[in-house]
Amino acid sequence: MVGGPVIAGEAHISERADIEDIYADTLVMEERVTARNIYARNAYLEEGCRILGEPQYIGKLRSEEKSTLLRSLRK
Repeated sequence: MVGGPVIAGEAHISERADIEDIYADTLVMEERVTARNIYARNAYLEEGCRILGEPQYIGKLRSEEKSTLLRSLRK
């Protein structure tokens, strides 16, 4: 697990990573990544990603099959 928040202009999270909070303009989460909260302008979630807390985005959110958002999206 990555401890503490990830803050980046562009964040590309590798497959099967466990992340706490992510703040990014552009976010790509590879397959089966688990994150607590995401705050992104544009986010792409590959298959099997799980967001345990709040997914917030400003622009566009795309997700593949079997991705799980445990809370409602906030734009």
